Amino acid sequence: MATNSFPSSVSASPQSKSLRDRLKILERDCKARKRGAERGSGISPEYREIDQIMEDYLERGDEEEAKQGKESIEDRNN
Repeated sequence: MATNSFPSSVSASPQSKSLRDRLKILERDCKARKRGAERGSGISPEYREIDQIMEDYLERGDEEEAKQGKESIEDRNN
């Protein structure tokens, strides 16, 4: 019988996978809208609340990746 390497508190339910998939779609769409707005000349794109929420989320993700990268470099140096 195969054992689960995850602790019992962590479960990979279909619901959490669908949430991750939906979040990836939202990230992709947000980045595409941002690129389109940057390329647009003289137009004022409609800015929605979800856009601000996704930008905040993406910034937090970038900060977390940078923090983890910095910690791994420090771990290698020790």
